[in-house]
Amino acid sequence: MTSLTCTDEDLGPNGNLSFTIVSGNTEDKFRMDDNIVFVNGDLDHESQSEYSLEIHVTDHGVPSHVTVVIVTVYVKAVNEITPTFQFSNYTVTISEATPVGELETPCTA
Repeated sequence: MTSLTCTDEDLGPNGNLSFTIVSGNTEDKFRMDDNIVFVNGDLDHESQSEYSLEIHVTDHGVPSHVTVVIVTVYVKAVNEITPTFQFSNYTVTISEATPVGELETPCTA
């Protein structure tokens, strides 16, 4: 989904970084693989349209240092239900004297 760029000027193992989602990960919808945030479960705009993930980046020094970043994920709504008609064709015969605006044949979708 997205990758995070973080640098540490320490050399050797002290400069290695670990990334952890510590809050905002409702129902484990996301996971971290190194510095990349992946979608880990189905997202539904109607049930939750936004996630605010608090991610900690920790170096491997002694003592270790932590940086906090917030990643906000907005879930875009998708029209999941396609309208369908009851029949594939409708035929209507109307009089030329039919008043404007009169409903002759109801169509339901």
